[in-house]
Amino acid sequence: MDNNGSFYQQAQRLQDAAYDVRNPKIREARLIIEQTIKEELRTKPREEIKQLHSWNIGNPPYFGIQPPEEINHLLQQIQIQYGYSPAQGLEQAIESIFAYHQSQKFINLKRENIFGTDGVSEGIRLVTTATLNPGDEILLPTPNYPLWRLFVQQAGAIPVHYQCDEKSCWYPDLADIIRKISGRTKAILLINPNNPTGAIYSLEILQQIISIAREHRLIIFADEVYNEVLYGQAKHIPIASISDEVLIFTLNGLSKNRLMPGIRSGWIAISGPTHQARDLINGINLLVNARLCPNIYGQLAIPLILPRADYLRPLLVPGGRFFDQIEAASQAINQCEELSCVKADATMYLYVKINSPNHIANDEKFILDLLNAERVQLVQGTGFDDKNLPRHIRIVCLAPVAELTEGIGRIIRFLQNYKN
Repeated sequence: MDNNGSFYQQAQRLQDAAYDVRNPKIREARLIIEQTIKEELRTKPREEIKQLHSWNIGNPPYFGIQPPEEINHLLQQIQIQYGYSPAQGLEQAIESIFAYHQSQKFINLKRENIFGTDGVSEGIRLVTTATLNPGDEILLPTPNYPLWRLFVQQAGAIPVHYQCDEKSCWYPDLADIIRKISGRTKAILLINPNNPTGAIYSLEILQQIISIAREHRLIIFADEVYNEVLYGQAKHIPIASISDEVLIFTLNGLSKNRLMPGIRSGWIAISGPTHQARDLINGINLLVNARLCPNIYGQLAIPLILPRADYLRPLLVPGGRFFDQIEAASQAINQCEELSCVKADATMYLYVKINSPNHIANDEKFILDLLNAERVQLVQGTGFDDKNLPRHIRIVCLAPVAELTEGIGRIIRFLQNYKN
């Protein structure tokens, strides 16, 4: 018997897979730091201990950003159903989602082409599994949310990355998209607003992507889970509201726009020439039937919570936590020599360039070294499939302003003395 832990091995398709938002190496280091802090608290007052800043996941409730008590009261009134729902989802949830997208002027969306999911994460798995064959190529932005790449790889397909240009507000490089299209390209992913950059795309950019997709007969996957987390005069335009000439899978949910990541409530909305996609939609139906139904609580929440955009908006203006935090973080970053960032128009993240003269060869090691030295947990640029130089890091801007600025100060001091 092999005693080194390698007798039972994971499937080969997982060998090169990664999801660095929750990196196992970082998690192990974090657990050691948490234990160290517990031991330090036995002999020192809390204010003398360097606290851990966990800025790797966009999880508003962790930072005390909760729906108001009125919304909690609504959710407490939900009468839980213990039986399976229809595989597509509860009728009242589907109707609420349909009305939401009708208000966004989606073109050619039908109720039967809306499918409830356990968060957007399950939606990503469903659409990639139903759509992609082994050897198919899909265009993913660089940088991108890494769960897309993971599920593309699980489907046996090939992620091909197109660049988003930091010098142009992180807009997609349309020429690079065209260069990357081959005879095997089946789909293109658009994350708008973008995680991790916070970019939001103009009507002109969206129209050109529609034109490219139409010419090359590409499916568009539109991840729009941050479509209401907008600052200043930023406006989100759903790509499904522009054209019905291209098949579009829009993915959304309650996790970010309604501050409820833990109830795992999301959906897929398929629009465009769906009459030409009956076989593909039958594949989605097969998968949702096989998983029986989305979770009941998440579905029951949708008709109560989805129409309630009112409680998010105060967070996004001056004096609101989202606005003040991302503004303070952006100022702290751009006032130093070691870091810089493009100001985010949306989301709860800043994607930060490291201006250090020391080339960072291994940014995963850099992130681990930062965590061990300064107790600040981030995600490195390669975790978002960004292998470009100079290196980048993503900062989750959900902590209170004082905590954010103090933690960014730690990052700056660490960079001033960092050696690979």
